[in-house]
Amino acid sequence: MKKHLLTYLLFLGTLMSAQITLGSGTTSGGASTSVATVPWSTYYGYSYAQQILLKSDINAAGAGNITGLRFYLGASASLTNSNDVVVYLGQTSKTSFSSTTDWIPTSAMTQVYSGTVTNNAGIVEITLSSPFAYDNVNNLVIAVDENKSGDNGGELFYTYTSGTNKTLYYRSDSTNPNPASITQTGTRSATQSVVTLLGLAPNPVPACPSVTAPTAAATGVSVLPTITWNAVSGATGYRLSVGTTSGGTDVINNVDLGNVTTYTLASSLQFNTQYYYTVSSYNGAIPSAACSERTFTTGNISCPAVTAPAAAAVGLPVTPTITWTASAGATGYKISVGTTAGGTDVLNNVDLGNVTSYTFASALMNGTKYYYIVNAYSPLATSSGCTERNFTTVCTPVTAFSENFDTVTAGSWPNCWAKVGANGSAYTQASTAISAPNNMYIYTTVVSSPAVVSMPPVSTLQLGTYRLKFKMRGNFTAGDKIDVGYLTNPSDASTFVSFGTTYTANSITVVDNYTINNVTAPAGVTTMAFKHIGPSGYSILIDDVVYELMPSCVEPSAVTVSAIGANNATVAWTAPLSAPGNGYEFYYSTTNTAPTASTTASGTSSTTSAPLSGLTSSTTYYVWVRSVCSTADKSVWTTAAMFTTACTAVGVPYTLNFDSVTTPALPVCTSAVNSGSGNVWNTSTATGFTGNVLNYTYNSSNAANTWFFTQGINLTAGVSYRIKYKYSNATGTTQYPEKMKVSYGTSATVAGMTNLLKDYPVITGGVITSDFVDFTPASTGTYYFGFNAYSAANMNRIYVDDINIDVTPTCFEPTALVSSNITATSADIAWTAPATAPANGYEIYYSTTNTAPVSATVPTVTGITGTSQALNTLSSATTYYVWVRSKCSSADMSSWSNVLTFSTPCASVVPTYTNDFATTAGACTSNVSGGSPTGAAPTGTTAYWVQNNWLNAPVTNSGTGSMRMNLYSVNRAGWLKMAPLNLSAGVYRVKFDYAVTTYSGTAASAMGSDDVVQFVVSQDGGNTWTVLQTWNAANAPSNTSNTFSLDLTGYTGANTIFAFYGNDGTVDDTEDYNFYIDNFVVEVNNVLAANEVKANANTGIKLYPNPFTEVLNISDASNVKNVLVTDIAGRLIKTIANPGKELHLGELKQGMYLVTLEMKDGSRQTIKAIKK
Repeated sequence: MKKHLLTYLLFLGTLMSAQITLGSGTTSGGASTSVATVPWSTYYGYSYAQQILLKSDINAAGAGNITGLRFYLGASASLTNSNDVVVYLGQTSKTSFSSTTDWIPTSAMTQVYSGTVTNNAGIVEITLSSPFAYDNVNNLVIAVDENKSGDNGGELFYTYTSGTNKTLYYRSDSTNPNPASITQTGTRSATQSVVTLLGLAPNPVPACPSVTAPTAAATGVSVLPTITWNAVSGATGYRLSVGTTSGGTDVINNVDLGNVTTYTLASSLQFNTQYYYTVSSYNGAIPSAACSERTFTTGNISCPAVTAPAAAAVGLPVTPTITWTASAGATGYKISVGTTAGGTDVLNNVDLGNVTSYTFASALMNGTKYYYIVNAYSPLATSSGCTERNFTTVCTPVTAFSENFDTVTAGSWPNCWAKVGANGSAYTQASTAISAPNNMYIYTTVVSSPAVVSMPPVSTLQLGTYRLKFKMRGNFTAGDKIDVGYLTNPSDASTFVSFGTTYTANSITVVDNYTINNVTAPAGVTTMAFKHIGPSGYSILIDDVVYELMPSCVEPSAVTVSAIGANNATVAWTAPLSAPGNGYEFYYSTTNTAPTASTTASGTSSTTSAPLSGLTSSTTYYVWVRSVCSTADKSVWTTAAMFTTACTAVGVPYTLNFDSVTTPALPVCTSAVNSGSGNVWNTSTATGFTGNVLNYTYNSSNAANTWFFTQGINLTAGVSYRIKYKYSNATGTTQYPEKMKVSYGTSATVAGMTNLLKDYPVITGGVITSDFVDFTPASTGTYYFGFNAYSAANMNRIYVDDINIDVTPTCFEPTALVSSNITATSADIAWTAPATAPANGYEIYYSTTNTAPVSATVPTVTGITGTSQALNTLSSATTYYVWVRSKCSSADMSSWSNVLTFSTPCASVVPTYTNDFATTAGACTSNVSGGSPTGAAPTGTTAYWVQNNWLNAPVTNSGTGSMRMNLYSVNRAGWLKMAPLNLSAGVYRVKFDYAVTTYSGTAASAMGSDDVVQFVVSQDGGNTWTVLQTWNAANAPSNTSNTFSLDLTGYTGANTIFAFYGNDGTVDDTEDYNFYIDNFVVEVNNVLAANEVKANANTGIKLYPNPFTEVLNISDASNVKNVLVTDIAGRLIKTIANPGKELHLGELKQGMYLVTLEMKDGSRQTIKAIKK
């Protein structure tokens, strides 16, 4: 009896203590409205929430009765306004809510509580009205309906994050939902309330831990990995097994880790090895069951980090030491060294043992770049992908050197040259700035950290009998400086010592030549260096560096040219420190070819200057000087000094078109000055002009006040002269009016422009205007003509071109040439007569090239008495250029007028016409945009139809191309107009291939919802159009070749144009596709079969046999008045009046003809007949 009583008491105790808690922590929503409302809302007036608790999360020992629920919140939290609840419990197979209306009906649950609840020191415990039987098979649903209006200032219950969409809730301050018939849309959430289920006993077998790291099948894992997992409810500890095979435990065999959720292996694993591991839990003596095995793979051994020498180090000893940082897990290191990238010709993967440095046992070569790689290894792994580094050994000193950087690839240094240290930038680059093809670039970013470049070591720095020469100029800005000195440690830029003088880059166009004589350095120093010292931070270019023994005869320096006239100049120079005993020789030339030692001098001088005479004006000269120490001892020639002689005045005619210069330069003997704060005249190209023009470009802040001056021109007093020129503002910019004056005077200065010829205070419209002014100078002399731009600030551009100054003509050219009535073979030309009409009429010269005629050019048309002329026998589809001149007498002709340009249209083609679009759209086709066949005419010039491979394939349907339009956007209308055709014969058909593919592939594609492609025709040369075929979304073509064919009977226009029109509408559809056409043909319609006879429905008249050989019979000739026979080109071949039954047509050539029967009642009947 006692035994049974004890068993009963133990069972009762178990029931009393049985409970399962899901979730933990003290997180609550507070005043946030973005968190879930569970178990009910304490922040809204009313709420209803359902939570699904998974069986696996509950982890009960078995089925049982739930006797109560506990929810948790702050100990002092008040529920006075949120304590009227109805609680439901139920069982469900759902694992989550599938939508925001996926409420579990109350009919599928049991109401287990209704009443008021209280907070008892942080716990709200609800004792169920009757126990709820949980089957431990399904999932559990808890639903709480809170019905008391008002709230308690925030969400108070503790919550935690569980699975996605396992909570569904609704809350409102005004609407109290009815759980029995809920219609409200809820909100899904992964947040659930911390809850204790009273009465259920937890499963004594703990669940398997959920491993969080490493990730499943992770690679590159450390050889000392850390494994982490989530805590398991009810677990009192965890065990780990690790092996090198599936299920293996050869590394760790079910080791008890204690009650932790992370473990780092104490001993290093092998590199590049896959490991299998299992984390299990236990509850006292009860282990978890069947936990999943996972794998990870360790990474490779890491590359050693080389610490010396520095990357790309230079000037290293020939037995250098390489050091590195140890790699974790490494048991040794191997090194490879070669003289080429990737090479192993010095050391081939030599095993060094477990060390972190290596000194070369055998001396390397001087002045050589070596490439090396250090790898770490362990018994089972070797590092891979380690960075190859390089160093260069110290060069063997030489006595002298010369370097122009031209034998290396840009970016590489010549042997024994190097950038020292990490400061700034220095490298060789492709450039013609000093001497092609390369030079040296050096740039210091921060003055306190200058860039340094070392030169090859020399053995003669202590002698004081050598010199260093180099050329230098600024790169983009002048003014920065170079210091030249030596390095006491060739590998350390901080050991730089200056020779004492800095050198300035004075220009970005003129090269400075510098020489340092009697170079000396302390004992043991071998290496000179350049240092960019700033101070402005502009890069410098250096080239042609020479270190040489000072010659016995030293050349002069600083050659300059002054007193430059039109035919003379003075050259001067600086004597060397030891002046030559026999003076100097100089040599000059118009070509920049340096003289050699044997070149004959142009002259000699016993002083440091010499006059140059007999020069040509407006010419560039180069001059060199050398010292003459004795007859047998002469110095080298200096570098060249360049100068240009002054211009001389010229006579009339004077012409200037700016085409001889490279923009923006001005022509020789002209000049431009800025008398204000705007910009200055230069040259450029301009729309509508030929070649270059004089150009003024606006200044956004300052008004223009710049003058351009011509060369001096000799004029005679009392003679009338004419200056002609063209001018314009920037094309179409009527909103930017420009201003310009034209003047002349006796000097090319602003003050010298004393005679105003013409003022243009408003230049607009972008129209190229030709103008002239007649003037008479009061005195004989040299005059200059000036063009003064004086536009306001922030306008646009002024252009001037074709300046011409000559004696005022006595015979004046016509003006305002126009063309009209242009056909394929003719055009009418008209012009305006000059104020004084020529006594002998006019002459015309026209050509297909835009080469203006001169006075001696033979006119094309002569003897014209009026102011118009028809030009006939022109070629179709050709651009013509026309000039007209007045003929006052046989010896007095005007200059030719300005050119008139027009183009003849294409002549209509009599079919057969074929266009396969092999390489282009074809002759006489046009590609325009805008408009529509039934609306406005196209006026745009955008070419939407382009030549492309047929169906995007490399081989076309026929030939090598097709035309296609890409339709993908909106409001794009494109036309492809074919060549005009003469269909007068009326016996043709048109056919072509068409298809659709995706834009970049060959797949089929639909057409956009409002896209359209149409085949249209115009019989009046393109004025009106008729739609022949439409393709749209309803009948989009396939992505294979389709053939369209149409009988053109009834189309007889002599100027018929077919066109393809595409429009992608106003809807931006997703379709992006090409519409193709190919093999466009208009040909004679040979549809009639050999035995086909055309009969008139009313008369029954027939022609036979058809085809025929000699005779064509009329079945009934009694009512036929005349027979007309025409060929397919529409030409009338034969007329037979009052024919008999037989028509004798043997003289006709083989082919198709149209036989027209004119009846006596006035009717006509046309029948196709074929002559065999």
